[in-house]
Amino acid sequence: MKNFIFLMVFFALAACTDGGGGSTIEESLDDAFETDLAVSGATQNGLCYVDQYAPDEADVIRDLDIIIVPDTSTSIKEERGDIAQGFDYFLNALPEEVNVRIGVILGHSPNSNLAGKLYQKNSEPVVLDSQESSVSDLIIDLNTKLNNPKTDNKSDGGEMGQLSLELALTTNRDHLIENGLLRENASLLIVFIADEQDICFEYPDHIIPVEDKQNVEPKAKNKYCLNDEDEVSITPNSTLEAIKNAAGDRPMVVGGVIYTSLDTMPVNGENEIGYGYKEVVELAGGINVDLASGDYGPGLERLGTMARAAVKAESVFNLKSANLDLDRFNITVDGEEVPFSYVAETNQIELAEERDPFSVARIEYCEKKENPLIATQVVAGGFHTCAVYKEGTVKCWGQNNFGQLGYGHTNTLGDDESVDSIPYLDIDERVVDLSAGFAHNCAVLESGKVLCWGANDAGQLGLGHTDSVGDLTGLASAIKLDFGEKAQRIYSGTRYNCALMESQNIICWGQNDAGQLGLASTENLGDNEDYTTFPYVNVGAKILQMDISTISNHTCAALVDGDIKCWGNNQFGQLGYGNTEALGDDEVPADLDSLSFSSKILKLATGFLHTCALGAGQKIQCWGYNTLGQVGLGYVDQIGDDEAANSVGPIAMTETKPMITMATGNNHTCSIGIDHKVYCWGLGALGATGHGNNQHIGDDEAVTEVNSIVDINAEFTQISGGTNHTCALEKAEGKIICWGQNSSGQLGLGHTNNIGDNELPTEFVSLK
Repeated sequence: MKNFIFLMVFFALAACTDGGGGSTIEESLDDAFETDLAVSGATQNGLCYVDQYAPDEADVIRDLDIIIVPDTSTSIKEERGDIAQGFDYFLNALPEEVNVRIGVILGHSPNSNLAGKLYQKNSEPVVLDSQESSVSDLIIDLNTKLNNPKTDNKSDGGEMGQLSLELALTTNRDHLIENGLLRENASLLIVFIADEQDICFEYPDHIIPVEDKQNVEPKAKNKYCLNDEDEVSITPNSTLEAIKNAAGDRPMVVGGVIYTSLDTMPVNGENEIGYGYKEVVELAGGINVDLASGDYGPGLERLGTMARAAVKAESVFNLKSANLDLDRFNITVDGEEVPFSYVAETNQIELAEERDPFSVARIEYCEKKENPLIATQVVAGGFHTCAVYKEGTVKCWGQNNFGQLGYGHTNTLGDDESVDSIPYLDIDERVVDLSAGFAHNCAVLESGKVLCWGANDAGQLGLGHTDSVGDLTGLASAIKLDFGEKAQRIYSGTRYNCALMESQNIICWGQNDAGQLGLASTENLGDNEDYTTFPYVNVGAKILQMDISTISNHTCAALVDGDIKCWGNNQFGQLGYGNTEALGDDEVPADLDSLSFSSKILKLATGFLHTCALGAGQKIQCWGYNTLGQVGLGYVDQIGDDEAANSVGPIAMTETKPMITMATGNNHTCSIGIDHKVYCWGLGALGATGHGNNQHIGDDEAVTEVNSIVDINAEFTQISGGTNHTCALEKAEGKIICWGQNSSGQLGLGHTNNIGDNELPTEFVSLK
């Protein structure tokens, strides 16, 4: 069978506004799609694209040039080696006839003589070539380059990948060509690897940078990233432009292996979302693989699928933006509309049927309008909900009998008023993390202090008394808890909290009737003790992530080695040790055995009486109380009461649908897949799972993508479960949608009708 090179004709269609005469934006877009040339106009509805694929007369296939740009910090030595090993998945996703060449450019500053140049560590080839080496030999040589490369102390170990890549593709372009890259007949793939942001990244207002205590990064940014007007000149747009210029009219793909979610990123050192790299990838329409996942093969395989489409575009096509209007696709072959599907995992269009290689495929699509980000976090409490806005401000709505909304009264909000009419809480610092208990909330402030308000009957506010806060007065004079070091994250259970500190220790306070504080007692802490006396919980290891949720009385922590420990109430085996004895009531967690799973645990979620863990490879397994299918195994037997939690494998659906995060409610569980869609199972009553009915999922049938997906026409990045309601944060604009029980207006819709019990969730909260 012949192989063909496909020429891609690209038209950038400026977005269309109302064309006059009563025409709508949608009609204008339809008119634009009917033309062969670009239609100019305002950018109100984003940019529109036409990608055309037609067979060329030349009987050749494109080759593939790969440039890998790693952060060379020693903090991800192990991960870089694992990523190198995972590249066999990538290579095996390509057509056998494709010639692949791989070069590595270290993320060094111009202070290093390796900046912008191809890296050779030992005697391995400068550029690896699939025509000269087997796949196994390529992986060995790639591991040599990535495992322990030379570092650069002027860029905090090597965290200037954007600048180094731009230097390589511009000033040192001839160096790449002389070594066999940037071939005229080759597609181009760029892959960033990092556990922090790029040093040149200019943070938007809603992101608070992780502090570089050595002050190396600010110095490097000022020295290397600014132009003569002291403006940042190395930006995601400038890096993408350099990549486009290097690729010319040849296809290109951009990907990253970076931290993508605060939910799974280890709270450790200077770890940070891969800002800068993340934006370059998204602007290019590429995909990012979560560095926290640990199992990089499947993610790199998805990147390989994109590379395959770049070198051999037949029935699967890459798109040039990740911020797409999913309702604005028009796909034709030889002028006739054809059925297709959008594959969110790889940001591709896939035709329902294979097309003739001599046909002309035309892919027409538009970006969404760039609206300002609204919220960055949503938390669901017992019967209330709170949102953190991008400015670090907070609003709360729903039940307010203990002042848990924080407005100085006990009136319910959101039941007959819109959230946009509710004021922001009177907090004089930016909120960087927020948690909700049954009837109280706690916030980590920019200073690292913790502020709590609402019910306080068990000392859960940590103030040495049991008086509620927020019921009679607002929060302007509320006491902030200063533990002597900065808190990083906060977690709230029914009537207690745990703060994860910079030192990777935890401090817990509040209700302790089941030993949930882990202090080898059952006495509450914080009802008559000064918060400055609260001890660290003796876990016996440093902690990366943990969880206690709105209505739970047990606590779980993910340790630095990937194992977990759980303590507190264990009535149904929710601690996972194969028994039902409470733990932490007369022993400290350091005395407990760790639970090891088949992969490192990245995130935990504790429901009322069940627990779920998200492991490397992005699979979920759950244990504990299961009468409603909340454990997701297709039956209602408890797990963990007489068998260890690690004896039962992951939920089958998550073996094939990787998940990026999850949350638990009272008796239901929800997760977000790599397609950024929401999946829920367990209790269906009151609409908690959002399926438009009251049927439980997972009790007598397997949990599948089909029966668990929450059918909302949007993509999501974060989810939170209340007692019987669920809220999710939308990806592009930070909008919030909630479903389930709404007896106190906790869904924020201005009424008290449940949503999701006999209708699908469609209405977003009016946040502002």
